[in-house]
Amino acid sequence: YYGLLGVPRNADEKAIRKAFKKLTLKYHPDKVKDNKEEAEQNFMKIANAYEVLMDKDKRAIYDRYGEEGLKESQQQQQQQHSHTNFDDVFSNFFGGGRQRFFQQGGRNFEFHFGGQGFQKQPQEEPKTPPMFEKTDVLELEMSNINQLFRREEVWIVLFYGKNCKQCEEIKETWIELANKLYGIIKLAAVNCDEDEELCEEFDVYNTGTIVYFPDNTASSHEKYTGERSYKAIADFAVSKMQSFVRYVNKNNFEEFYHSYPSKLKVVLFTQKKATPPLLKALSKQFKDKVLFGEVRQSEAELVERFHVENFPTIMALKNENQGEAYKGEVKKDFLEKWVREMAYSTGSQKPTAREYTRNAFISGKCNKSDPNYCVIWFVEEPTQEVKNTLQKLAEVFEKDPVDFYWLDKRKYSSFAEEFEGEVVIYRAKRKKYSTINCSDESCIIDHVSNILSGGGAFKKLDVFPEPIELKPEL
Repeated sequence: YYGLLGVPRNADEKAIRKAFKKLTLKYHPDKVKDNKEEAEQNFMKIANAYEVLMDKDKRAIYDRYGEEGLKESQQQQQQQHSHTNFDDVFSNFFGGGRQRFFQQGGRNFEFHFGGQGFQKQPQEEPKTPPMFEKTDVLELEMSNINQLFRREEVWIVLFYGKNCKQCEEIKETWIELANKLYGIIKLAAVNCDEDEELCEEFDVYNTGTIVYFPDNTASSHEKYTGERSYKAIADFAVSKMQSFVRYVNKNNFEEFYHSYPSKLKVVLFTQKKATPPLLKALSKQFKDKVLFGEVRQSEAELVERFHVENFPTIMALKNENQGEAYKGEVKKDFLEKWVREMAYSTGSQKPTAREYTRNAFISGKCNKSDPNYCVIWFVEEPTQEVKNTLQKLAEVFEKDPVDFYWLDKRKYSSFAEEFEGEVVIYRAKRKKYSTINCSDESCIIDHVSNILSGGGAFKKLDVFPEPIELKPEL
């Protein structure tokens, strides 16, 4: 047991407790993501060793008779309790665990396994009182460390201690940052006098240190060395956020609207050039359900189309010409609720056949990054009959990995010349296509169904064709 914890046989309770906390961080399953099962087993071993060595009676028996003598003593006392679940054991030691958080857990009490079960014993008064109680700053400690290990947003953490002038100087700034960036970036603090092991875990040996943790838990943390002002820290944190917001203008609006038909489209009409951190946060949170876009005030055509009069305006699009504007407070909780309600009430877009253009290619349609099939109808002038047929086909194959387009072969002649036939089904990712030798709806349905089922004859292309518009000669 002494070897498991890495302490000598004459170690006092303080040394045993310190060793146990360090090993708990080492084997925390939320940190050791590549082998959680092994991490949990290791934690159980050190927890058992800690239980014994922190109990005077059990430690005396273990020191004299070893593990077998301890087991025999426990059997004689008919102690039935056993703890084989990480959540339960972690919760009882630190008052938290992976599912429950108790604020008093790491600060007011420490838990030991006693002779009749768990015994809660008062701790000594803290060396340094918590600096950020009753604020939006999270006091990070052993009881809630799993929140950091499971983070999905950027964290900025201040490591503080007693007689730290830098900490006192930045305290109000830290509270203001936590308040203004609430729900967007997490501001936390670690009391190094109370949780020295946490500070050492993140290579912090001087109080007043600020550490940045990226939203991707696989990436390493780093120390912040910039100015310690509100603006500098906020700008740094926002610059580290992931963003899934698209810049939308009149040239790519159609592709933006028609891409990912199952996703709601939410657009911010704005005067500013920089993407607001709130929009970045929402774009990541809802990336599987909502596609966010950003339209500048200078895009007069789109501003007029959606009757936008005030900036900023946030709008959920109902179709290509109408949207519903958000009218509440611009705060994370309210916007999050509105976006969620809109996403689940609007429903999926109806699949649409449309013209294949250079913008469609650039946005990823029918190029080598597109996993879908593309049915392309080459025309000189798209008739309503062609558009109607393609639209019906798009609805028939709504749930299949195939998109439907017409292409102006006069405008994109070099692209059209790479293919044989008037209608083709093209698999750009594989650089191959199949000619559809008919133009009526039922025949095309049969051909596409055959291809999707694994049949059909394909021709290989020598190059990846790009739709480059032919400019008229002057």
